[in-house]
Amino acid sequence: MKKKITFLFAMLAGLVTTAMAGNVISADPLTITQNGTAELTINLTNTDKVRGLQFTLTLPEGVTVESLGENEVAISYGDGNQTYTPTNGLLVSTTKRTSNWWALGNKVGDDYKFVLLDPKGDGVAALEEGADAAIMKITFKAASGSTGGNVVISDIHMSIEGSTEDATQADVTIEDAVTVSNLVRGDVNKNGSVEI
Repeated sequence: MKKKITFLFAMLAGLVTTAMAGNVISADPLTITQNGTAELTINLTNTDKVRGLQFTLTLPEGVTVESLGENEVAISYGDGNQTYTPTNGLLVSTTKRTSNWWALGNKVGDDYKFVLLDPKGDGVAALEEGADAAIMKITFKAASGSTGGNVVISDIHMSIEGSTEDATQADVTIEDAVTVSNLVRGDVNKNGSVEI
C-alpha cells in the first residue's frame, strides 16, 4: 500500500510540474501623460523554443497604438540582408531577445492584432532564470481625457519548435495596465499648479 501511495504522489507531482511549465505572454503596466506616448513591454516566459507568436490587444477607451504615419520602416533580416517593408503603420519594435525578428501590428475594428516571428526560423530559446523576458515594445498614445484602465491580451497562439500545432494561452487581463496622468507643464513639484 505504501508503494502505491508513493507512486500516486510522484504522478501528481509530475502533473503539477507539467501544468506549471509552459509558455506565457504578459505585459508590464505603464503610465502615460494625456496626449503623450509610452511603450508597453510584452514579455514571454517560455520553457520551449518559440519561433513565432500572435495575439490581440484590447485597450482602454482613449488609448491607441501610435502610428508611424506616412513613413514606412524597412526591416533587414537573414544572411543575405533581405529587406521587408511592413505596411501596417503601427509603432512596434523588437527587443534584445528578438532583435532579428519581425514585429508587425494591424488595427482590426476596435482591437489591435500583432505578429512577432523569426524569418530565419531559429526561434527564441527558453527563458533562463533571472533573464529579461521582454520580446516586444508597443508605443501607446493616450488621448486628452483618457483615464486608462485594463489591457486584455487574447487570441494568443505560439509556434513551438518540434510541434505541428500552435500552443495557445488563455486570455490575460492586466488590471489597471495603463495609467493616464494629467501633466501640467511647468509644474516641477507636481502639486497640480505652476507657482513661478
